[in-house]
Amino acid sequence: MSEKKIERCFWCGRPKDGAIEETDETLKNSVINNYIPCDDCKKRYNGGVHVIGVTKEPIVEGMFPISKDETTSLYPTGSMFVATDELIKEILSEDSDKDLLENVLKERVLMLPNDVVEDIVSDIKAAKGNESDDYEGYIEELDHVSQEGIQS
Repeated sequence: MSEKKIERCFWCGRPKDGAIEETDETLKNSVINNYIPCDDCKKRYNGGVHVIGVTKEPIVEGMFPISKDETTSLYPTGSMFVATDELIKEILSEDSDKDLLENVLKERVLMLPNDVVEDIVSDIKAAKGNESDDYEGYIEELDHVSQEGIQS
């Protein structure tokens, strides 16, 4: 009989059931079933728009798409950030983006080509004087922003 797999969050990598202790054994018996953020990540995104970097090719073998239509599948890369509504309005400022903007502000998710997301993240880090890929610092910053609330 096979052991039950532990569902992990694609975005933070932690078990979705926060009560499960993270050990080497739980890491081996874990699986990512979807791209829905865990409760902790949802709290961190608190009112912001989850901007996700995507590619047309999976980043690992066997990866399932985050979005798919008749001709194209999109795969998340893990590059992401949480944006204010104002930034989203700047990114989608063209008249042709009006319907997309409305949908993004309603659904609170925007998928962009990975290189665009990486460029925006790099620009934000440079503006803040933080060029490192400090994950814990990033999580602390998200927590700080969540506690203050993101202005819409």
